[in-house]
Amino acid sequence: ILQENYLERIDTLLNGNRIFQDTDSFLYGIDAVLLADFTAKCCKKNDFVVDLCSGNGIVPLLLEHKISAGKIVGVEIQKNSALLAQKSIERNNLQEKISFLNVDLKEIERDMKVPSNCKDLNEYLKRFEIPAMVMQEKNRLERIAYELTVDMKNENVIYAEVRFAPLKHLNNGLNPYQVVEAVYMGLNRLGLKTNLILCMMRGDSIEDNKLVIDVAKHYLNRGVCAVDLAGAEAIYKTSDYEELFAYAKKLGVPFTIHAGEADGYDSIKSAIDFGATRLGHGVRIIEHEDLIKEVIEKDIHFEVCPTSNVQTKVCDKFKNHPIKKMYDLGISLSVNTDNRTVSNTTLTHEYTLLRDNFNFTYDDFVKMNIEAIKHSFLSDSEKEKLINKYNSLR
Repeated sequence: ILQENYLERIDTLLNGNRIFQDTDSFLYGIDAVLLADFTAKCCKKNDFVVDLCSGNGIVPLLLEHKISAGKIVGVEIQKNSALLAQKSIERNNLQEKISFLNVDLKEIERDMKVPSNCKDLNEYLKRFEIPAMVMQEKNRLERIAYELTVDMKNENVIYAEVRFAPLKHLNNGLNPYQVVEAVYMGLNRLGLKTNLILCMMRGDSIEDNKLVIDVAKHYLNRGVCAVDLAGAEAIYKTSDYEELFAYAKKLGVPFTIHAGEADGYDSIKSAIDFGATRLGHGVRIIEHEDLIKEVIEKDIHFEVCPTSNVQTKVCDKFKNHPIKKMYDLGISLSVNTDNRTVSNTTLTHEYTLLRDNFNFTYDDFVKMNIEAIKHSFLSDSEKEKLINKYNSLR
């Protein structure tokens, strides 16, 4: 039965080359072994073999057969925000362009990562379109979330509050509750302590964004810790969303707000007035002395993403980023990646850039991490335990 199913997927393309393509999302265990044996027996010298999930699919098994195919390609849905990673073995100097899929993976990667000449936040946000296309099934969402935890654990992260917009993953019939559960399952496979922050989106309807708050309330303290408002800040003003945060307060759902990135004083002030205890980015506060005083008095924490801020033209170059001034003024802040795939960065890379450009020390980074824990959406007892764990590891 297995062989008959896959025989149905054989197409004749590339001047007669035979292509075996597994269109399932994942392939495990005995199925993968049987398919590898079958493919190896059928392959000819100039055949192309495609495996759409090389990490757990047939590519490793095919290599054991030492088959003589012209090219074995694994196109794997991998990394957070679905970085499409090409794992291939080149033979006969074949071009990297996978013409039978009419896709150039290098071109896809360019479309998913922000270019050096990115104009602004709006252009930055366009880079999420491709990842969202392949994040519409439960198994993919779970896998991507899991691989994010792998990346974070490799950087010695001990706790993370991961944010994403659940309503962006409903195109193939999932509901937001299924989306959140899939992501939560992926985050918990490795055992790394995590929570989710569910993002409402600027430009979405009030009803849709209230649904995000309802979902957050349903899973509050069971994998979800807060909501956020993200998106095109300069186009959709923060002040227009007062109703949402009043609703979140009514339901007892904590929140952070993206503010002070593409917009300035009014956005930050609105977020503070709504009751936000944390601000995403917020770096344009450096332009307003009265707001600086207010956020220090209210102990509002800033989730700063230096590389992203340069890419979205909040500042023209890294050395001009205001993070050092903010830190020296006593503003509570932490260092974040914003988005590992789109910004093409890691937490380690952010720390390295900050050390090299501003002479931040190890003790400075320790202080930032302690501030991050103190301003997390954990309970006071959990914060205390996490601080003790952090101190024991450093």
